[in-house]
Amino acid sequence: DMLAAYAFSHYRDALGYVNWSPVMGYWLSSIKNQKAIDLDGDGIYDSFPDENLARENMQLFSIGLYDLWSDGTLILDEQGLPQPTYTNDDIKEFAKIITGQSNSHIQPTGTIPTWGGVPFEDISYKTNNFNSSLTTRSNWSVTYHYPMKMWGDKHSPGIKTFAGTTIDNTTIQDEDELATADIEDALDWLAGRPNDGMPDYNGINSHVSTPAFISKLLIQRFTTSNPSKDYLHRVATSFKNSEGHLGATIKAILLDPEARNLDLTDPVFGLKKSPIEAYMQAIIAMEGHSGLPLYNNEGVTDDRKYMYLETYGYPTTQLEGQRRDVRFMQKNVSISETASLTIDPFYAQTVFNFYQPDYTKSGVLANEGLVAPEMQLATEPEVIKNINYFNQLIFGNTGIPGTLLARNEARQQEVFSSLGNTENLDHLILPFETLAETLYPSVAPTATELRTSESLADELLVDALDKRLMSGMFKMRYSYTSGEDDLNPRKVIIDTLTASFNDPYDGTDDISDRIGKLKEALYLMLLSPEYQVRK
Repeated sequence: DMLAAYAFSHYRDALGYVNWSPVMGYWLSSIKNQKAIDLDGDGIYDSFPDENLARENMQLFSIGLYDLWSDGTLILDEQGLPQPTYTNDDIKEFAKIITGQSNSHIQPTGTIPTWGGVPFEDISYKTNNFNSSLTTRSNWSVTYHYPMKMWGDKHSPGIKTFAGTTIDNTTIQDEDELATADIEDALDWLAGRPNDGMPDYNGINSHVSTPAFISKLLIQRFTTSNPSKDYLHRVATSFKNSEGHLGATIKAILLDPEARNLDLTDPVFGLKKSPIEAYMQAIIAMEGHSGLPLYNNEGVTDDRKYMYLETYGYPTTQLEGQRRDVRFMQKNVSISETASLTIDPFYAQTVFNFYQPDYTKSGVLANEGLVAPEMQLATEPEVIKNINYFNQLIFGNTGIPGTLLARNEARQQEVFSSLGNTENLDHLILPFETLAETLYPSVAPTATELRTSESLADELLVDALDKRLMSGMFKMRYSYTSGEDDLNPRKVIIDTLTASFNDPYDGTDDISDRIGKLKEALYLMLLSPEYQVRK
């Protein structure tokens, strides 16, 4: 949600939101972080500020481990060695800066207040207790949406020096203002300060390494795991010139000549999609939806029409919950021990994501000095689980199970008792009947000397899926007549469809045949390297 809110704003905005968020505060233990304390009064400090977020702000969120030129190459010292961006002493100094933050709102007693615009704007919901805790249940979880509050008396005083800059706000008399200024100045150093009329990322006003470090990570997520130095330099320059504007940076990534090159034979450019990205792209492209009737959409043709919740007597209290934007995660990334998407959102085991940006596999990739981050997830057991997951999505009778809307099956059945098969309304399904009517030719193509009308129709189906899933690159790479059958995946799929089903124009179960062909083609194409690797 943070990244969505600031995806096209300055990077400084996103980093600031993260550092004031109680969610990050809990995740990286900066909430209730406070200055060093002498617990027994012997003049020796017994506890010290937590260093977790201080380290990750530098290593993961801004400047990385080593000083970088704008093309990503290392800035070397006089001995020809890489220059670390920070030391352990820098972490300790930065940890002093991130002290004094704690919860800003608490759970009121009694009933839930009437909803009206911004929640908890009433002063009675705010806290003056540094040690107060946020609730994690029900509608009160929205308190996590509000930034942490500063307690200046818990903040480490004095001058701090870290990662090439000195933070000195000792002339500020108000403790809260001084503590806040320390944090904001530190984040300005790491991410730049937009719109202040000063140049950024010059080592004077902000750190030199941020543009290249962040730009490379973004390129690796959007276009290619191994950008050339020129590509990275152009994107990092856009980042720098726009003062870290993410919208301008993403535009530079997607419109760069290296990213727009249509040479599908390039062995380096591109990236392996993570399993959940491949899944999300598929369900969006194929118009997937659950059977939950959340809003009115008469365009849905099957018997699970979307309708307004109140039409089915949805409890008023839960309707209010929807207006509160209280959401809970879809727990459908793992159907069973043998079918999953590997990545479980919000459950990364470490702060280093589900895979490393510099991961490589031994062999050809490692020998060529290339990385393939998402391939870290492509172990043999996990690849089989991914295949089984797509199989369930396409061939499972009820689709992918989701989170029950009323929290358990009995309540869901009670709420939607007027609909059939109510226990499966939370399942994510693909509208195969509608898709088959849309994507499969309604009129049989004219047969040729070498091809039947069914074969030609199957080719049109594959091309229609290709357009939705791979922007037509499948056809661009493989013509029907080129190569041997076992070396031409497009031809193999088309021929498989023709051989595996009856003629969908003979008047016998035509719709069933077309749906069967659609499912088979979709399954084979989603598992193809051409789909799984983004070019």
